[in-house]
Amino acid sequence: MVSIKIGVNDKPVKLPKSPNSFKKLGNKKARKTGSKRSGVSTFELAKKMERKYKIFSRPIKRPQKELKEAMDLLGKAVLEGKKIPKRAIENLTISAIRIPILKKQYGSNRKATILAKGFNLLTVDTGTTFNSIDVRIK
Repeated sequence: MVSIKIGVNDKPVKLPKSPNSFKKLGNKKARKTGSKRSGVSTFELAKKMERKYKIFSRPIKRPQKELKEAMDLLGKAVLEGKKIPKRAIENLTISAIRIPILKKQYGSNRKATILAKGFNLLTVDTGTTFNSIDVRIK
């Protein structure tokens, strides 16, 4: 039996470097990470995001068009007897979780948060948790 585990690589979250110091996150931006720890881990943040926005379960239960198309291609390849690399399926699942975040499908930040962060991308500040999203197939 195959199992797919979705989660985050747990590590400490560091505070942003400065309010106006940005880096690229996909086609969006996030604040650069400083050296001071926030006292929260990526695992703790991920649990909060799942409780509030369902960022891990919702994309799997209601997949986006891109994910459905990719899954169809994978299914077709399997039916044709082609071997699919395990990492390809893991990467597809990671993308299924990240794409709705980048497309802002969970809503917007409050005006005060946008002013403080310098951008509007709900669930993302420095991108540490976003980049920690991981999937393993066993």
